[in-house]
Amino acid sequence: MQTLWQDLRYGARMLMKKPGFTLVSVITLAAGIAANTTIFSIADALVLRPFNFSHQERLVMVWERNETQGGFDHGWVTPGDFNDWREQNRSFERLIAIDQRGFDLTGARQPEVFAGYGVSAGFFDALGVKPALGRTFLPGEDEPGRDQVVVLKHSLWERRFGSDPNIVGRTLTLNSKKFTVIGVMPADFNFPFNGARCGRRWLSTIR
Repeated sequence: MQTLWQDLRYGARMLMKKPGFTLVSVITLAAGIAANTTIFSIADALVLRPFNFSHQERLVMVWERNETQGGFDHGWVTPGDFNDWREQNRSFERLIAIDQRGFDLTGARQPEVFAGYGVSAGFFDALGVKPALGRTFLPGEDEPGRDQVVVLKHSLWERRFGSDPNIVGRTLTLNSKKFTVIGVMPADFNFPFNGARCGRRWLSTIR
C-alpha cells in the first residue's frame, strides 16, 4: 500500500506539471468510456435482455427483395403486395405490417414532433402483450375510416398526460387529425427496444 500511495503521488505531480497533456488524456478517457457505455447499453438491450414477448423465438421479420436496385434485401413492401402476402400466406400464423412515419402531436400543451410506426390490426396480439389500460386494436381498425384510434406507450402517458387514469376515450390531434385513445401499454413494453410510444396503428420511438 505504501508503494501504491507513492506511485499515485508521483503520477499526480507529473499530471500537474503538464496540464495540457492531462486535459487531452481526460477527454480521451471520457470519450472512450462514453462510447463503451453506449455499446454495452445497446448490447444489453438487444442481446442480453431481449424483448419480453411470449414465444419470441417464433417472431420473424419479412422484407421484400428488390432485384431492380442491385438485389437490395430489405426493401419496403407496398400495401398491395402485403395484402397479397397475407391472403396467400401458408407459412406463418399471421402477418403484421409495420410502417415508419412521423407525427405532430398538438393540443393544449407544447406541440411535439416524433418518429413513429403504423402497424396493422393484430400487432399487439402477435407479440402477445396486453394493455395496462383500455384495449388494443380490433380487427378492421386499420381500415380507412376506422383507423383513427391510438394506443399510448406508458412513458408517454406518464410524461405528456400525467398518468391520467381517464385517458381512455380522450381525443388527441396527430398530424392535424383527431384520434381517440383506446389504451395504454404496460411500463415494460419495449418495442422496438428499450421502450416506445404507440399511436393509432402507431409505434413511435423513444427520444
